[in-house]
Amino acid sequence: MRPLTLDELGEVASLVFTSDFEEDDRLIEPEAIVYSLHSLVHCDASNQRIELAHSSVRTFLTNPELSGAFYTDPAVANATISKACLYYLALPPFQQTCPDEAALGARKRAWPFFEYAACFWTRHARAMVSPLSDNDKQFLALFASFADSAGHFSAWYQCVYPQGGPSIWNTQPLYMCAREGLAGPLQVLLVRCSREELEQRGGARGSTALHVAATYGEVEAVRLLLAAGADPNERNAVVREDIDPIAVAKTWLANLVTSVAAKNDAAFSSLFFEESWWRDSVGFSWTITSKNGPEAISKLILGSEAHFENASVISAEPALAPQLVDMGPMTIVQFGYAFTTQYGHGRGIVRLGNSDGLDNWRAWTASSQLDSLREKPVNSGVNGVATPSSNDYQVLIVGAGQSGAMLSAWLGKLGVRHLVVDKATRPGDAWRDRYACIKAHTPSYGDHFALLNFPESFPTWPARDEIADWIDHYSATMGLSMLSGAAVTGIRRDAVGRRYSVDVSLHNGAEKRTYTTTHVVLATGVYPAIPVEPALPGRDTFRGQTYHTAAHTSAGTVADLAAKDVIIVGSGTSAHDVAQDFVAHGARSVTMVQRSRIWAASTSTVEQFIFSAWAEPGLDTDAADLLGTSMPLAVVLTLAAGAAPAMADNDRALLDGLEAAGMRLARGDDGVSLLDYQAVKIAGFYIDQGAGAMIVDGRIRVRYCAGGVQTFDDGGVILADGTALRADVVVLATGYKKMTATMEELLGKELASKATDPCNGLDAESERAGLTRPTGVPGLWYMAGSFMMCRQLSRLLALQIAAVERGINRTHFASASACSPL
Repeated sequence: MRPLTLDELGEVASLVFTSDFEEDDRLIEPEAIVYSLHSLVHCDASNQRIELAHSSVRTFLTNPELSGAFYTDPAVANATISKACLYYLALPPFQQTCPDEAALGARKRAWPFFEYAACFWTRHARAMVSPLSDNDKQFLALFASFADSAGHFSAWYQCVYPQGGPSIWNTQPLYMCAREGLAGPLQVLLVRCSREELEQRGGARGSTALHVAATYGEVEAVRLLLAAGADPNERNAVVREDIDPIAVAKTWLANLVTSVAAKNDAAFSSLFFEESWWRDSVGFSWTITSKNGPEAISKLILGSEAHFENASVISAEPALAPQLVDMGPMTIVQFGYAFTTQYGHGRGIVRLGNSDGLDNWRAWTASSQLDSLREKPVNSGVNGVATPSSNDYQVLIVGAGQSGAMLSAWLGKLGVRHLVVDKATRPGDAWRDRYACIKAHTPSYGDHFALLNFPESFPTWPARDEIADWIDHYSATMGLSMLSGAAVTGIRRDAVGRRYSVDVSLHNGAEKRTYTTTHVVLATGVYPAIPVEPALPGRDTFRGQTYHTAAHTSAGTVADLAAKDVIIVGSGTSAHDVAQDFVAHGARSVTMVQRSRIWAASTSTVEQFIFSAWAEPGLDTDAADLLGTSMPLAVVLTLAAGAAPAMADNDRALLDGLEAAGMRLARGDDGVSLLDYQAVKIAGFYIDQGAGAMIVDGRIRVRYCAGGVQTFDDGGVILADGTALRADVVVLATGYKKMTATMEELLGKELASKATDPCNGLDAESERAGLTRPTGVPGLWYMAGSFMMCRQLSRLLALQIAAVERGINRTHFASASACSPL
């Protein structure tokens, strides 16, 4: 066998310390494996083996095409991986649960393999087959010890189900094994459990092990429990039919209002699970914030000057009315509510769980969103009177794309004087400047614009010109205040820090203007149209044509394409789109060079798993948005990670075909979901618009190389592994610079450095840093995102700005942080 590379090493289940390794440029001695992968391995000193516990291990080693020393029987692989995971979970650092979500997050970061071991050891254990081998028996003995350590067992389930709270995490092992369908571990527990233990209840419904196994269709677990004498006539402690969601919602909300009015911290905190969240969107703070745990939530709500004046359960809208929802082992009472504060009116969503009886309902998640401000005229005296013909505005928005346009619509509705400045001739030109084959990668029924929906005849997956024309139509219909053909050349803040001067160049520099304003909103996109082009040696010697996707218009513009070989450097969305374009126009060959794995999904799977709420009959966009934004992103990402394997399984045929063609894919086994790629990384994914089938059938070839392209030569490119790829056309799909580049260009590095970088992903609260929230520089805001995000966030940013301009929020210019409570 040839020497192993470091990438291939990640697929190997076990290595013996004493084995000889042939020298490789990245792997010389086995001890290096232990050092670099210490958080991913289990070392068994008794037999001097390093066991890597990961699902890709099983996939690789049980491949029938694999031969030689590394082949492993599937049953042995599953038992080995399960055992290694349990060894890891039984380590001393995991002897008890974490006190809060932050501590759990810190644990996951400190021990990178912890989350995988917790979430997936059961999957491997389920796959073990009878009769049990010696390896299986070793695993079951280890499990018995693990189950006896209540702290380790609870710490495991806290990682699996962080929103459950102590009452869920401390559920008896028998119940959890029945729920997970772990026949082997269940046999171990049944041998030694008493009659009383057999009928012990767990979960939010107070179910027996037999009930939960039957509920989840675990037939073998049901058979084992019945054989052990479990009583099928035992009822759940909390029976779904006995729950009156309307009464539960009204009682809980009344208790909340009473505790807030009395400033009774103890009474307020008792209404929440220890592991609970409240996401506030400008309702009780002048920002978007998520608080975790009763103490932090109490400080947010009881400490707010907005004051809960009254609140009522929403019953008129079916989607928001109190109802029972099943989430994992919990039955949730979910309801919408309306509230009033001294500053405005809003709505929110609450999800209640029951831990120990019908009368003890506590909140798992709650949200509050400001919908409107109390009527109060705009305080023009704060910023000086300005007429429509002057160059002074309350707000100046840079960028007229979807984010600038939707924000403008809301500012206009709120009576805030503003101007949108864009260098393009028409609002939709930012889309027209893209390559001709681009399509939306999210369905239009979830992408309606603020205050104006798409017509019913609008395509579900609109093309470039359809989107561009719609933005033009939207801007005209909404009567947005725009200045076109105007390039912003600089933004300066005055010495007091309350006013901005914005320099604008019109008519290709023939005319210069300066506008003054209190607020500046950069709505230029997370990725402005500034391409990232790696400085690859030899590019000037290449005899063919090379350019960045930013310069791509249509493959049809390339002469004599049928006789040309095309290489696309990159494997993200634009790489797929451009590769598909070249195939459609008849290129002789098309090859994508992939450097890192991506998440690929079909449009049908995306619709089913991500956008189903916005397609629900009878659920309008506003209600769907209220529900969809009611959970903190930390919770949403956790739930998405749990659903990720099912999402990948839904696309199994597509993904298997892509991998067979050589593409490296993410499937959620690492606890990272498509949502992480879309909302946090904002890169590394592809929603299939046709390129997938071309890769599967070979019309688009995929060449994986972790080091990517190393250099050009006169006839093509040389990869880092030494492979030479011949080409006539090389297209760099290497991405774009982030908004930080625009910030520094327009604001200058000094001012830009004082503001929160909106490209830093999520902050400590798992909220988007800087976007549509105070940036740390008063009066400076960022607005960007998908169509859906812009619709949901444009009103919130407009309300924040209007509150400052009406004199309601008097703290914004009082401190540089501009993030203090009301």
